[in-house]
Amino acid sequence: MPLNRWFSLATLVSACAFMATPASAQITVDAPVVGRPSAIINLATDEGVKLVKGQWRYSDTKIVEVDHHGPGADLRPSGPLNRANDLVPHAGPVDFDDSK
Repeated sequence: MPLNRWFSLATLVSACAFMATPASAQITVDAPVVGRPSAIINLATDEGVKLVKGQWRYSDTKIVEVDHHGPGADLRPSGPLNRANDLVPHAGPVDFDDSK
């Protein structure tokens, strides 16, 4: 069999094998679910937001440069000082103060 036909056959077989393999997605669970939930609230509706006494807010965001430490030997931010980007303001509850 000529080399180019062998290569074409090998490519076709590889492609078919790849397509036949079922794709699996990573599944993460925030908390274990035992039984049915007590309530489901749709926060995309006015009624759902009122149920939790919530309020949707919007704020323009700015990207600012901040001092940051790179990873150190302990794999924590204990290495040399460098610059990084941060978003301002930070999201949080009404009384949240991130100036501390």
